[in-house]
Amino acid sequence: MDRAPKKVVVADDSATAVMYLSILLKRMGFRAIPAKDGLDALRVIAAESPDAVLLDLNMPLMDGMSVLRHMRNDSGTKKTPVIIVTIEGEQEISEECFRIGCNGFIRKPVKLAELHRQVQECFTEQEGRRKHHFRGPCERTQTHYRIGSEADCIRVRDRSVDNQSARTVWRT
Repeated sequence: MDRAPKKVVVADDSATAVMYLSILLKRMGFRAIPAKDGLDALRVIAAESPDAVLLDLNMPLMDGMSVLRHMRNDSGTKKTPVIIVTIEGEQEISEECFRIGCNGFIRKPVKLAELHRQVQECFTEQEGRRKHHFRGPCERTQTHYRIGSEADCIRVRDRSVDNQSARTVWRT
C-alpha cells in the first residue's frame, strides 16, 4: 500500500530558494508546495494542511516570524512542525524563533544533510518513530551533492562572491 507523500510548504520570496528546496524535498520523498510570501504561506497552509513548513524570515507582506506566531496561535496549525530557513545568523533571532515555537533553524546556504536531519527530527517528534525519506544514497563531494546517476543531473547556479560557483542538483 503506497502512502501519499508528506506535504511540506516552502515559503520564501526567492524563487531560486523555493526551487532548490523543492528539489531536495522531492528527492527525500516529500511533496513541496511553494509560497511566495508570508500571506501566501498562510493561505497555502490553510488550504493544504501540510505536514511541515519551511519558512524564510525575510519575506514581503508578512515576515516569517509573524507567520510563525500566527501558526502557533491557530489551533489548526499549532502542532505543525516549522523549520526556519534563513540567511539571518544572529543567536538572538534563532532563540526568538525557538521561543515562539519553531522546531528547527537552518542558516542559508542550506546543506542537504542538515535539511534531512532537521526534517527527520520533526517527523520523529511528530510520529514517535524515525522514518528515512531518501530514495538513494547521498554523498558530499567538494563541489556538489550527488544523489542518483549522472543522467539525472541538472545545474543550479548559486550566488557567491565570485559568481562562478554552481551546485549540481539531482532530480528524480
